[in-house]
Amino acid sequence: AGHLRLLVPDNPAALLVVDLVQGQVRGRRTLALAGPSDESIRTLLVESDSTVLVGTSRRLLRCHTNGSVTETLAWFAPAKVVALQAVDEHTLLVATDTAGIFFFDKRGKKATGTLQWKSGGTVRPFRRPIERMTLTPDGTVWVSVQGEGVYFTNLRKPKFRTALQPRNGTGMGGSFVRGLCRDSRGRMWVLTRGGVWVLNADFEPLPGFDAYRGAGRPPGGEPLDIHCDDQDQIWVCTNAGLFCLRDSGGRFERVSAPGLRMEGVSRVAPLPGGRHLLVASFADGLFVVDPQAAEFRRRSLPGWDSGGYSMTYTAPSGRVWLHHQQTRLLGCRWTGSTLQEEWEVPFGSLITGLAESPGGDSLWIASDAGLHLLLLQPDTPRLQPVPQLAHAGLAGLLLDAAGRLWLSSNKGLWRYDPPSGELLQYDEADGLQGLEFNFWAAEAPFPGCFVFGGVSGLNFFNPLELEARTPPARPVITSILLNDVLPPGPFTRTEATAPSAIRALHLPYRYNTLSVHFAALEFSQPAACRFRYRMEGLDEDWVEAGTHNFARYPNLREGRYRFLVDATNSDGRWSGRPAVLELSVAPPWWRTPLFYLGCLLLVGTLAYGAYRIRIAQIRKEAAFKLRQAETQTAILRLQMNPHFLFNSMNSINSYLLKKDVATASDYLGRFARLMRKILKFAAKDYISVSEEIEILEEYLRTEMMRFEKKFEFEFDLDENLDPDEVLLPTMLLQPFVENAVWHGLTRKEGMGRIRIRFGIDNGQLVCEVEDNGVGRARAQAGGKKHESRALDITRSRLQLLEERHGKPAELQIEDLMKDGQPAGTRVRVRLPLL
Repeated sequence: AGHLRLLVPDNPAALLVVDLVQGQVRGRRTLALAGPSDESIRTLLVESDSTVLVGTSRRLLRCHTNGSVTETLAWFAPAKVVALQAVDEHTLLVATDTAGIFFFDKRGKKATGTLQWKSGGTVRPFRRPIERMTLTPDGTVWVSVQGEGVYFTNLRKPKFRTALQPRNGTGMGGSFVRGLCRDSRGRMWVLTRGGVWVLNADFEPLPGFDAYRGAGRPPGGEPLDIHCDDQDQIWVCTNAGLFCLRDSGGRFERVSAPGLRMEGVSRVAPLPGGRHLLVASFADGLFVVDPQAAEFRRRSLPGWDSGGYSMTYTAPSGRVWLHHQQTRLLGCRWTGSTLQEEWEVPFGSLITGLAESPGGDSLWIASDAGLHLLLLQPDTPRLQPVPQLAHAGLAGLLLDAAGRLWLSSNKGLWRYDPPSGELLQYDEADGLQGLEFNFWAAEAPFPGCFVFGGVSGLNFFNPLELEARTPPARPVITSILLNDVLPPGPFTRTEATAPSAIRALHLPYRYNTLSVHFAALEFSQPAACRFRYRMEGLDEDWVEAGTHNFARYPNLREGRYRFLVDATNSDGRWSGRPAVLELSVAPPWWRTPLFYLGCLLLVGTLAYGAYRIRIAQIRKEAAFKLRQAETQTAILRLQMNPHFLFNSMNSINSYLLKKDVATASDYLGRFARLMRKILKFAAKDYISVSEEIEILEEYLRTEMMRFEKKFEFEFDLDENLDPDEVLLPTMLLQPFVENAVWHGLTRKEGMGRIRIRFGIDNGQLVCEVEDNGVGRARAQAGGKKHESRALDITRSRLQLLEERHGKPAELQIEDLMKDGQPAGTRVRVRLPLL
């Protein structure tokens, strides 16, 4: 207690140690660093009470403060160590000025990796002119770069480990991973465009195998697949053929056979039983190799020698699946000498991965057109797509012990859980070598390890132990706007002015539009954070905002509200601790008690005014009914022309004088029926279209008898019109039909024709009476007088109809012409649709 030790650089290559006790100097000494003369101290990190780590312009040292030992941990020259931070008890983060930032294992005294960043679409080491570095308790690294600003990342975000990235000196070809296999000694054999790497169980390159990336590499052609058999022989497929490495100290030998072109060998897989290998070729079809024979012998399979096989997969159930010419997927059984086809399913996309379900009753298919599930039903297999990945360009597929699918693609890595439908996507921020992975480069070399190869190396991980360690987000409010501008006053009851520190707002009603910006304060991958917000008192549930960090509530009513905003971290986990803003809005002046009293007085005044208006309306309605009664009386007088009655009586008398009793009786019967219908409907204001037709048809048939069938008539109804439901004023068309008979057809030579049409146009009922008579110009004077009287009464009825229903009603009369001569008359009446 009360003891303090100060460590101060005394000169470029010495460290001054000062001991203080109760504020008094009790001792001081200088530790000289034995090293090059131009070496200088750049940074310090206290390791324990007795040791300090020193970063210099050339190396990393451990110094004992008693001065007894100075130990060099690692050399970084020509780069300078500019900052040190402790990740855990055994791991350091070492920042250099030009070589990047390294993870350093103090026990092994070696760098175990570097911090990466994405630049120009490629993941590469973060090599910038670093000035300072800080590591916060939540794992966020902050780096100051000269002339550029501050960079940040979070050490807990990565979930996947990488190997063979270009930073290891592999070059792009040596990082372009096409396949991987594992031998019985636990060594990983990785096929790349730059040759074959041999790695240990930690995916670190083993010494002594560099030749397989040089002169001893499989010669020529694009590498496609690699496989290790039970004898630890390594088989490599390329566009140039099939090659085998019998022992780890030998060379790759080409496998040849008479009569086969040995080109485009795509895949190699073990056949059930373990003795033979099935090799697929674009050129030679399928053939079998016995790896235990003294000399390799390739045997073609009868019926399977056509080319175009791009995929082979031996399932745990013993089935062998083949993809042929990118048109069909074949399921087969190995009989010991040949393949026997059991299933054939059309499939027109490039298959990049297959995985059979544990029960063997279904098959997962990854392709460049998405993910599909093949249900192996007894009669006919059924193929169904997975909607979430229907159009994803997939590159590889592995199925873990929990039944989840791991899928590589050209957009990173996906994890799909079939029972729940949950789909998670991982990208470079999670530690991937890049977003783009290679076709077929997916392998589970041993239990608890999945490997996916890409264009910039490979990723390996345990699918059952993969966990999200990213710190939770800390949602905060970063900006508050009122009426879309900065607040003109504090509107708070505290002195807080920073938006993140404001806990409550008390607003006058004129500032009742609230706009809020917010942030997640999560520094692993901020662009992937999602938000949701809720205004209690207004929103019934959370509003999902996605990655948008803005909310706006216009025209809030008076009252109390509570605004909450929550955020996820980059792994999609909600913080559960939303930022909160209490809000109260004062009522406007028009919702105060004094205003309500004024409104009460106004309502009383308006009620009295409404009473006076209602009395006036009653009087107006009484006058309207009187006019309507007068009009109806005129209609009754008009409904039957006296000429019609007189002529009808004469006709009956004429039939009797001629002793044509039957015709006279028929005529009299029709006349009586017509009169009964007229009297029946005359008391109604409105009748249906079908009833109007009934009256008009009876009238026209009566007139046809008297005129000895000199004319004919027809009714035309629109198919959209229901004649029993649509109404019109009673006997509105009878005067026009009568005019058509008496003034249009009586003086016409030849057969007359009357056409009566009912239709609907623009929401109106349209009624037309059209004849092919002599026209109005030749009508007799008496007829004109009657026609004028009929028109006046009809217009009066239409005006009353328009006033009652508030919809237009109109009458149109059109003279029809043919070759310049009158050819009839058309009367059109437009009525509201009742």
